Amino acid sequence: MAKSVKSGKTSAKAARASSKAARKPKVAKVAKPKVAKAKAAKPKTKLKVAGTLKAKAAPKRTAKPRSPRAKPTVSRATARKPETPKPQSLVARIEAQRLKVQIGRDWSETLFLPKTDFPMKAGLPEREPQLLTRWERLGLYERLRAEARGREQFILHDGPPYANGHIHIGTGLNKILKDVIVRSQQMMGKDANYVPGWDCHGLPIEWKVEEENYRAKGKSKPDLSDAAAMIAFRAECRAYAEHWLNVQREEFKRLGGVGDWDHPYTTISFDAEATIAAELMKFAMNGLLYRGSKPVMWSVVERTALAEAEVEYEEIESPAIYVKF
Repeated sequence: MAKSVKSGKTSAKAARASSKAARKPKVAKVAKPKVAKAKAAKPKTKLKVAGTLKAKAAPKRTAKPRSPRAKPTVSRATARKPETPKPQSLVARIEAQRLKVQIGRDWSETLFLPKTDFPMKAGLPEREPQLLTRWERLGLYERLRAEARGREQFILHDGPPYANGHIHIGTGLNKILKDVIVRSQQMMGKDANYVPGWDCHGLPIEWKVEEENYRAKGKSKPDLSDAAAMIAFRAECRAYAEHWLNVQREEFKRLGGVGDWDHPYTTISFDAEATIAAELMKFAMNGLLYRGSKPVMWSVVERTALAEAEVEYEEIESPAIYVKF
C-alpha cells in the first residue's frame, strides 16, 4: 500500500512537471545548460584577455627610453674587475703609490709661481760674506754717518771684551744685541754711532801669556822686580792683545754688526793711556787723590794684585772674633 501511495505522488509530480514544461518554450530549456557553460568558461576568457593584455603591454614598456641613471655601468665594472686587497703596512702603501707615479714628466711646469732671481736655497755661508763685501764696497757705515749728521745723537757705551782669545757665545750675543739697539735708534731718526772697544790690560791677558809662552814650554815666569824683565813681559802682553784684537774684530764683523771697526778704542793705545794719566792728575791737583792703607788681594801663584771681582770667598766656620778697641 505504501509503495502505491509513493508511486501516486511521483506520478502526480511528473504530471505537474510535464504540464509546466509544456507551458514553457523548448528554447529556454536548451539555453540553461549553455548559460552554465558560459559561466564556467568566463575565467578562461579572463585569463586569455589578461594574457593578451600582457603581450600587448610588453612592447610598450620596451619602447620607453631608459634614463642614464638606470645603466648598470658601475655594477658591471665591479663585477668584471675584482677588488684588489688594500695594503696594510706603511711600506706596502708607499710601494703602491710609487707604482702609480708618472715618470718622465716635469711637474714644476704645472705650478704657476712668480719668476724671480731669488735662489731656492738661502746658502747663508756663501751669501753672507758677499753681503758684507757689498756693504764695505758701498761704504755703508760712512753713508749712514753722513746721512745722520746733525741729528740727535745716541751714544752706546760698549763694555769692551778681553782680547785674549776667540769670541764665544757670551761676547757674540753681547755684540749682536748692541747692534740691534744701534740699528733701531738709527732707523728712528737719530745719529747712532757705534764705536767698539777692547780691554787689553789685566790678569786675563797676563794669564794667557804665561800659559802659552811659559808654562806650555816649561819656562818659569820672569822676575818682574827686574825693570828690563818687566818691560819685556809687558811688550809680550801688548803683542798678544793686538793679535787677538784683530782676530776678534773680523769675527765680530762676520756677525753683520755695523760700526767704526777701523777706529776702535783700546786701553793699550797711547792716546787712551795719556788720557788716563791726565785725568788722574786732575784728581791729584784737586786734592781728591790721597795715599792711604787698603787691603789688596795678592795672588801668590801669579805674583800680582787681584781685583775684588776676581776673588771668590768660601764659607767656612772659624773661631776667630773681631774686637773693637
